[in-house]
Amino acid sequence: MPIKHLQSYLTERKHLQTFPLSVLTDSRLGIDASYYLQQLTDNPPSREPLLAATGGLHLALNQRIEADLRALEKLRIKPVFVFPGLLPAKRWKQHHHHIEYNEACRDRRDAWAKYEAGQEEAAIKLFEGRNGLVQWDLWRMVLRIFRHRNVEFLVAPYVAWAQLIYLLRHPKSYIHAIYGPTDTLLYPGVDKLITSLDLTSNTPFFTCTSRRTILNDLAVNEDQFLDIGILVGFEHSPPFPPMHELALKATVDMVKHYKSGHAAVSAFSDHPGVKSTQYLDQYARTRAMVKHSLIFSSEGSVVPLPLAITIPTHSHPNHLHHPTAADIPADLHDIFSHRLPDEIIEPPPLDNGETNEYKRFIKEVITDGQTGPRATALALISSVSHSFWNNRKVMGNFCWRFLELRGFLLNSHTHSPLARAMYTAIKQARLNDKFQDPLYLFLELVRAGVMHGHLWSGRAFSGGPSFGTDDEKSCMLLVMRVLSIVPLNFKPQPWSAPLSRELLVFNSFVRSLTRALRTLLEVTTLNMLLRNDARRARDDLLDITLSLPFQTEVNTGFGVLAKVYLDTLTHLNNQTRVRDPNAEGVKEYKQMALEICEETFPGVKMPKQEVERGFRFWDIVRLGMKR
Repeated sequence: MPIKHLQSYLTERKHLQTFPLSVLTDSRLGIDASYYLQQLTDNPPSREPLLAATGGLHLALNQRIEADLRALEKLRIKPVFVFPGLLPAKRWKQHHHHIEYNEACRDRRDAWAKYEAGQEEAAIKLFEGRNGLVQWDLWRMVLRIFRHRNVEFLVAPYVAWAQLIYLLRHPKSYIHAIYGPTDTLLYPGVDKLITSLDLTSNTPFFTCTSRRTILNDLAVNEDQFLDIGILVGFEHSPPFPPMHELALKATVDMVKHYKSGHAAVSAFSDHPGVKSTQYLDQYARTRAMVKHSLIFSSEGSVVPLPLAITIPTHSHPNHLHHPTAADIPADLHDIFSHRLPDEIIEPPPLDNGETNEYKRFIKEVITDGQTGPRATALALISSVSHSFWNNRKVMGNFCWRFLELRGFLLNSHTHSPLARAMYTAIKQARLNDKFQDPLYLFLELVRAGVMHGHLWSGRAFSGGPSFGTDDEKSCMLLVMRVLSIVPLNFKPQPWSAPLSRELLVFNSFVRSLTRALRTLLEVTTLNMLLRNDARRARDDLLDITLSLPFQTEVNTGFGVLAKVYLDTLTHLNNQTRVRDPNAEGVKEYKQMALEICEETFPGVKMPKQEVERGFRFWDIVRLGMKR
């Protein structure tokens, strides 16, 4: 997150310079991956306001990233992306999570009320920004693109900007410029910073600023500028309470008056906001974190940034995996270890998790149950936590152990009833339909008792079946839910078709299960590597990661497509269910229903063929259940 108020100051004082991107030709550009993704997801054309209503991931992001990479490649600019690692805990926010989540739930609830009342534009405004996604949700999709295009990337141990500065300042000049947020300027090791890139125009360009110019204009030294950034507020520091809503100039004047940030904070030590937030302690910790941020060195060790860019790191062979006490100031152990989050805060699902069935599902199936994926994952990781700590064959072992943990394979290495059902069904599926993941999720949901056509907590949500008796609606609802597990083939554009709150409720079950199973699968892989059941020194770890199941999160699209098709077919058949597929007029009705699907879903690739693919999934699911 950029330093508060700094962007408006840079614009007002004309400290932003624009150059054609061609001036960076034949160079290596370091990119803060988190900042880059934030710019894409927050701004058109890759911003997608209806994610909170459909679930799943961005539909247009892939194409946008591909286009950006092609633009850089055309100018012979080599991008080097750096992702953030473990982020220090934001203690001032820990007690505000429930407030933020309650506000998000309220906005989504109001958005559905407006959508159901026909106020679509007002609903879209409320849905926007309430999708509950964090950037880690996008990483697998992005890394798949990077793997395909051989793009260099690195995951920093902690904050990304520190790693970028190290790459820039290294004697070998691993990169020649940095594109990132303005808080990168807080560290004295960088002067020029690219703050924005436009890779979509006919003549791509970038905007940059100079740290030296800012310091001269503000008439402050480097330490004072760091203090100003902390007190104004950025991602890792809340604004100084006495100056909370004031602009940059007031904070600059205050730091100049007191000569330093520490003196300024100490002068307001009796202020209620400073006392209640323990701001003096927060300020000191943040300052130490910026000044001594940890990075990966080229020797493979983790060291504080000041040591890495001034003198060679130590070469003791037994300590290459972590910094020693001699390397790190005493209080940094607290800042970079104890200050890491000690609990996982999980936001409510997109339907707000208001049904009793969902609460039971999370408690009994995902977390506390005897075979809960999360509990199993914790047991696996703790069993190999160190006292110090051929691809196809490895993949087979990972999946085998995972299926054994989930009860699909027995200790005798024979199939359980669930595995026999899956084998029977998948044997009849077309290879190109890619039904393996959806079929597995279907069987898990059946075992959990949530794959049915009944209402959640006795409530009929909007976007369910429109015609028929209660029994007929229940059957249609089951079809919609089953098909909504299957990923729909989309065009690279935001969703512009009808919405279904009913399917979004069900999607919360699917999403929670998918994430928990993916975590269990990754931990199973890690467990094997750390137990030396597979070769640890290998260069195909990314290939293994991208080969594991559950790569993406499905949205409600296929279920909505099924609803529109079945509703249309029922409506054309005098609002009665089609019982005989060979009855008079049914063939024509089906063709008309498919044509309406073509018109209703402009963002779906070949809707007619997708409807047929969906019912092929329904057929193999029925076959598996009979088995």
